[in-house]
Amino acid sequence: MPDNNYQFINLDYLETISGGDRVTQQTILKILCDDLETLFAQLQPLAVQGAWQSIAEVAHKLKSSLAFAGNDVLTTCNNELLENTRLAKNLDKVPDLIQKMEKQTPLVLQELYIELAQ
Repeated sequence: MPDNNYQFINLDYLETISGGDRVTQQTILKILCDDLETLFAQLQPLAVQGAWQSIAEVAHKLKSSLAFAGNDVLTTCNNELLENTRLAKNLDKVPDLIQKMEKQTPLVLQELYIELAQ
């Protein structure tokens, strides 16, 4: 994996898990990009509906994917989102968490697609 100075992603975990195999890295990156695009798009409509358990399910699915992206903002927000919705506590924080994630996701995706193109 090339040594890039990305601002929004850290691919060290991907490098470790893949054992440096570029084909494996490309496969994981494709899955990661698909997950981020499809799963994040579900959060806001679910929040509007107050579908807390559904948000918890999406956040749970995102948890493993976010480890590969290595973005602390997304990981922290997602973990808090998962805990709050799973336990039905601090639900007033959910919209702000989703908003932070929505701001960060395109930046992360942009860098992931740059890496994927290499």
